[in-house]
Amino acid sequence: MSSRRQLRVVLARNPPDAFANCPIFPTLDVIVQCPFPGWTVEVLKMLGDALKWDIIPVVTPTIVGGLDWGTMTGNDTWKGVLGYLQNGTADAAALMYQKTDLRNEFFDFSYPVNNMLWHLVQLQLDEKSDDMLFYTLSGNIVLFIFALLQTGTLIELYKGILLTSLITSNGDNPFANADEMIKLIGAKKYHLTTNYMGNWYFDDLQHSDQQHFVKLRAATSSNPVIPAASVSAALDLVDTGKYIYPIQQDSLAMQMSKERCNYVYVSDGMPQVSSFFVFKKNFSGLEEFNRQIIMNQVFIQRTFNKYFNEGFKLGFIPKCEIAEETKSDASKPLDIESVIGVFTIGALGIAASFIVFVVEIYHYWHMRILARRARMRDPWNVRNLARIAQIHFTTSQQYSEIDVMRLVDALNASSLSQSSSDSSI
Repeated sequence: MSSRRQLRVVLARNPPDAFANCPIFPTLDVIVQCPFPGWTVEVLKMLGDALKWDIIPVVTPTIVGGLDWGTMTGNDTWKGVLGYLQNGTADAAALMYQKTDLRNEFFDFSYPVNNMLWHLVQLQLDEKSDDMLFYTLSGNIVLFIFALLQTGTLIELYKGILLTSLITSNGDNPFANADEMIKLIGAKKYHLTTNYMGNWYFDDLQHSDQQHFVKLRAATSSNPVIPAASVSAALDLVDTGKYIYPIQQDSLAMQMSKERCNYVYVSDGMPQVSSFFVFKKNFSGLEEFNRQIIMNQVFIQRTFNKYFNEGFKLGFIPKCEIAEETKSDASKPLDIESVIGVFTIGALGIAASFIVFVVEIYHYWHMRILARRARMRDPWNVRNLARIAQIHFTTSQQYSEIDVMRLVDALNASSLSQSSSDSSI
């Protein structure tokens, strides 16, 4: 029997976390017959290998699209995936969760797997090595500007989970950002729908004080959220043209929506959050698990890109007619206009640090001159000069440029002056 620690993990047929179309489900390793076992499964397998833990699957019987992520039923009891953790059937889930106050009372959360912009800024400024210590103001300005540039350039490296509003396009998009969406919901021109009211977004809709949720809560007070029985049912409502479906970038709903045509994805102004692995309360190996998440960020990002950014066809891709307006808005190669802002910030930062550097050089040069003048005015400094003169007496070399006797006379005069002042006291 293996002496390695065993981690019991809930695995569900919920692409892209775990794909059910592999020859054997669940498949934890990437193999020829299953190159895409699932984004969360791949990350979890890598972390398990790094920890030298054996992953023991606890497979849910639910079909694709019918997963209950976890719902409180009353008396502090949970059902669904989170119910497996609460009743001790499993230790963790191979799904990405968002942290809410309610969930945090009953379960433990890992270190964030996907981080947002502020996490990146904090990482660059706080977790620098000892070789990056700067003792001058200009050096620290350079470090700060470098962190900002790295944030702007590598923002995709620690991508947050982006919430998107999904609508059906009928030519002109009815709204371009979250504020316009809220106005249309408040005017009852559109309705909000979801298949999972326990989602973090709708939990925050009830409790959060963020401005987005405060406005949306007011809009839905007279136009309540319409629940749907499944992801497919929610997408069917979107197909009618008067419903908006909030979905996440890494969700099954996002993948299934790409199997349909004429959808519009609006993300401007929508909230971003971090995603976590969830564990049963007081899980003893959480600290070790978190350390491996930090150590394997490169692999995590590589896996994220593989499933969400590289354009692989992971499901049925329909042949949709693309309107001319849509074609004109397609992604274009970077040009000077696209990146001028980054270079402008970099140039300003370098210029500011150079100016401060010149000022610091002048300041230290000026302070050295003042210090030298102060030493020359210091009568006690003559003793030091006399000691230097004594060195000249003890050597065979001739120093014609230095009048040694004058140094000795100055020392004697200073000593007599000091003695007379002591006597007067």
